[in-house]
Amino acid sequence: MDKSFEAIVLQSDRLTFIDIPFNPAEVFKKKGKIEVVGELNGNSFRKSLLSRGNGKYIITLDRAMLKRLGINAGDAVSITIRATDSALYQQKIKM
Repeated sequence: MDKSFEAIVLQSDRLTFIDIPFNPAEVFKKKGKIEVVGELNGNSFRKSLLSRGNGKYIITLDRAMLKRLGINAGDAVSITIRATDSALYQQKIKM
């Protein structure tokens, strides 16, 4: 199941991130670590979500990713994500 949304890239003292406007644990029916694949402004990515507690999650963005995508804190972005199956992903790596 894909989930699409619009968001603003936020920045704190140490992180550049995007708030996820829904609870991915409930939507994707996952417990524990939630890995997602998707598109950010049309560019593919794979990340693990970071839980902030109480059903709130964020996607962190590193400097290299920001530079590659040409985005900065405060920019509006379009995101589509879906949960990955970690076991299936691990099998693909081994093949």
